[in-house]
Amino acid sequence: MISLSIALFLLLANPLPGFDRELWTAFPNMNSVTALAEGSQYIYVGTERGIRRYDIYGERWHRPLTVLDGLPDNRIRAIAYDASTGELWMDTPSGAARWLTRLETVSYFGDDPPPRRPPAPIPPVYMPFGFFIEGGWIRGPRRSYPITATLMDTWHTLWIGTGGLGIAKAKMTDRQVEFHAFGPLDENITAMARDGDSIWFGGRGVYGIREQAITRYHLSTQLWEYFEPEHIMGLDEARISAILPDSATVWFGAWNGLIRYVRHSGQWITYRLPGRREVTALARAGTRVWIGTQAGLAVFDTQADTIRWVGGSESFTIHAMAAGAGYIWAGTHLGLFRCPVDDVNWTPVRSPGGLTSRPINGLATCRNHVWATVESPSALIHLAAPDSPWQRFALAEIHGDRHVSIAADTSHVWLATDLGAFRFDISTKLWKRYTQSSGLIDDRTQAVLLQDDYVWFGTEKGASRYDWSQDFFR
Repeated sequence: MISLSIALFLLLANPLPGFDRELWTAFPNMNSVTALAEGSQYIYVGTERGIRRYDIYGERWHRPLTVLDGLPDNRIRAIAYDASTGELWMDTPSGAARWLTRLETVSYFGDDPPPRRPPAPIPPVYMPFGFFIEGGWIRGPRRSYPITATLMDTWHTLWIGTGGLGIAKAKMTDRQVEFHAFGPLDENITAMARDGDSIWFGGRGVYGIREQAITRYHLSTQLWEYFEPEHIMGLDEARISAILPDSATVWFGAWNGLIRYVRHSGQWITYRLPGRREVTALARAGTRVWIGTQAGLAVFDTQADTIRWVGGSESFTIHAMAAGAGYIWAGTHLGLFRCPVDDVNWTPVRSPGGLTSRPINGLATCRNHVWATVESPSALIHLAAPDSPWQRFALAEIHGDRHVSIAADTSHVWLATDLGAFRFDISTKLWKRYTQSSGLIDDRTQAVLLQDDYVWFGTEKGASRYDWSQDFFR
């Protein structure tokens, strides 16, 4: 009987098998706070997407806790810290559990929940410009947010949880309130791009909920910034399918147009495309920005500030584009095409057996190398140099995918697909698959991005960051 109890404890106390929390971090939207608790080392913030942890002594945020860590549900209804055991009790729609802080794991066993602190009264504080507290609400310049939880910790820091604005924090020494948001505003991530010390995220609404904003994450400060169309002149929508930063501008491919963010002025400009054609891909060469859509190809001239359609391209569904050494490449449902970077004439790419004449649903370049995915028979194909033959590496799991996002460097190729993420080792020609059991926040990956020692995956439920360099070192 004792051995059976131990086996049950181990079964229920462990997170997903194979998940290494030192390598993976989840980034869902955690701005709807539901509960607060103070522990011996952390301030715990319960949200609709998991539990955030603020290190009291290090004064920084640690990686959040989600179902990947063994939580019964990401929706946290209540939390309370048991000082006698060092355990964090939580209540969720899928049941109650305890986070064993010393073991860094979850247990479904335990007594009744420890006493919970009553909400702390809010003393006079100084809010950021445009915000003020009125009753149980934080009033903003254009929107109000309910106050959902309050806590005055042992160090005389006030914590205010909100329904949508994240967590507010104010030290009583100066009473200055600062907001701490976490995660992309739209969790259904369809595009990502590295831009110096920041990463841009674009998404779509899901389940009848419209998209809210374009998100920018600042890597050094770990701050999240949101650009909402309803609050910004010139930004007409936030349904984003492609992001392309350059030195002066960040370009966004949207549902029915091209969006331009001008760095020096902070100005947003939306260029509408006739016929409401959804932009699917972007690539830049010189003064031209090539715009792939569901029904044709257009080009934006940055000097003339005009868009024109490429004649005869209306019958092409363009799935992906990439700028390489000497050429702009386009993957379409009718095969692979290319255009010299200093020209506007596109030609089909020929290969033995018609390998590049099949539907192409993913594309990436790295120096002289071109990588693409072929729908059927599904495979990753590779061109190492302009005059070299194409190579084919079968991957049955990408069969039928509407779009495959690809990122490549000199050693590996990363793929985001409907059935998880894949890594192709260029030297060994071996595949490795990543799913939720590995640490992904969701199996349906829609975008992939390389950031130094990390690789990011955009999914329908937020972003996942994987520290691949540490994994390889081990």
